[in-house]
Amino acid sequence: MKTTSTMNAAAIGLVLTLAGCSVASRAPAHEAQAQSTRALVQELFDAYAQGDSRPFFDHVADDVHWTIAGTNMLSGEYHSKKAFLDATYGRLSRVLKGPVRPTVQRIVVEGNDAVVQWRGASTSVQGQPYDNEYVWVLHLEGARIVEVTAYFDGGRLDALFRATERRPGE
Repeated sequence: MKTTSTMNAAAIGLVLTLAGCSVASRAPAHEAQAQSTRALVQELFDAYAQGDSRPFFDHVADDVHWTIAGTNMLSGEYHSKKAFLDATYGRLSRVLKGPVRPTVQRIVVEGNDAVVQWRGASTSVQGQPYDNEYVWVLHLEGARIVEVTAYFDGGRLDALFRATERRPGE
């Protein structure tokens, strides 16, 4: 007859074995999700770098939660794609000759999350270069980008706006 401690030890061993199998079986699925996320993000930024941001924003959920970190002129939280685009890209389109074009330096992926480090370049309406460095942290659900936190040099952005935006009465 087995003692209680022997049965407990066997039960604990079984639980640990099953837990190990569970983790092992999730690893390939987790890795597959990461590969899928990486491929999609790379594809979207490749199009963006060629001047077509539409594929990227087609994958942004209408109810995205987009945060621009810091204390620059665009900082804040936006709770829809429309609110984000109106407040940021709409405003930038008035001070830049063309869209900011990204050059991806690094993509780091963990499951449904991607961190994209990139440099962006454009030209102001006054002909001055606008260059900045960005890090976007993306959270995806399937092929939908549902949350973004953006980091960049807010001082460069604020200088762009100060130099190019018309003030009332000008």
